[in-house]
Amino acid sequence: MGATFPPSPLFLREDELRLGVSLLHAAAQNINTAQNRLLEKHGIGPAQQRLLAYLALESEVPVATLITLFQISKQNLWRALRPLLKRGLITAATDPRDKRRKILSLTGAGRQIAEQISHPALQLLAQAYKNEGAEATEGFRRILHALAPQNWADSGRPSP
Repeated sequence: MGATFPPSPLFLREDELRLGVSLLHAAAQNINTAQNRLLEKHGIGPAQQRLLAYLALESEVPVATLITLFQISKQNLWRALRPLLKRGLITAATDPRDKRRKILSLTGAGRQIAEQISHPALQLLAQAYKNEGAEATEGFRRILHALAPQNWADSGRPSP
């Protein structure tokens, strides 16, 4: 097991909350640092990486879902998507049920790059899970779920 932190009845004090926020930032920075070399190698920016990572979870994703999930405008979404489309990392198809909608999916090359880029983060998370055990992992997931936007379902994926 990793570091042990005894339960504190004072966990809602401002200093404890600030520590939690600082730890979240430090963890995100550690994960980002582990991935940055691969992002540079593949010429992919952070916004594009988040899109690839999400598209790797689902086989087909409507553009509207990504707009809602990432809370961005359609124009900003397409600004990040165009280079990925141009490079053949994702495809955009018309929804057969509604011709006004576009459905996005990863190509084989896009999936391969998404997997390569996510590998360092997966290793860090797997090691932390292994070190801390199932109970801590479940608590961590519950906290993250509580912090996630409301449109995320219990599975950790956005609701349609």
